Amino acid sequence: MIFERSILSDAALTMRKQWELVLILMFLLPVIQDFFSFYVQSNFSGAATHVVWNILLYNCLHYVLNGYDHKALLQRKDRKLVRFLMINFALEIIVLGLFIAVCLAGMFDIIIQLGKTSVFGISLIVVCFLCCALLVYAVLGTWLPARVHGKKSGIGFAFGRARGQAGYIALRLVILLVPHLMLLGGFFIAYGLFLPQASLDIIDKGFGFHPDALLFNAIFFGLITFGYVIFSVVLARAYVREELKPAEGEMPLAIPYLS
Repeated sequence: MIFERSILSDAALTMRKQWELVLILMFLLPVIQDFFSFYVQSNFSGAATHVVWNILLYNCLHYVLNGYDHKALLQRKDRKLVRFLMINFALEIIVLGLFIAVCLAGMFDIIIQLGKTSVFGISLIVVCFLCCALLVYAVLGTWLPARVHGKKSGIGFAFGRARGQAGYIALRLVILLVPHLMLLGGFFIAYGLFLPQASLDIIDKGFGFHPDALLFNAIFFGLITFGYVIFSVVLARAYVREELKPAEGEMPLAIPYLS
């Protein structure tokens, strides 16, 4: 199947359509996180941020698959969103369980030998976790767009789609998101090298405001947001690729995005 736009072009277009939520993620969430960190001493901001990332993912999938007006999400109760959040939470638990299983199978011994505080050992942990996430979402990732689209949304159908789309998902996520993660890491390191005395805290304990930190966090969160959008476009395309190949006697799914 040939799509009219590249994945990156589609991600940029989708991100532009979600500009209100993108601005919230880039500018408002970093400020809220700092506020809760300093003055409330609570992890609530981390959980709230995670929910907002998932809402962004839901909105992007909905836009790609249904030509969805994301403003309608704020105007009515959306049960699909609740189910979507539960499904993605279940996938995250599976990723965590697989990661723990890999560690218990011998990864901890390797890390201990390399040194727990070594950069290589920490990098190994991160790579191991990302590989577990890649495996889980390559196999079950189409469960998310299926739940959003409302067709063949059971986990059994997700396993069935994995036979034809797991390689598609894994390859494109590696090609697109590995450089993206390297860009995030490079940006973070560059900030520390060129501005070693700069604070990452937007609001300090004395209610001081640091605009340079706000700019850094806005760019950093913007890059993360773009990564989420790329992820959503890849999953949506994998779902579309599989479901537009109907079995004999079945009608293909209607995807407004492609019409």
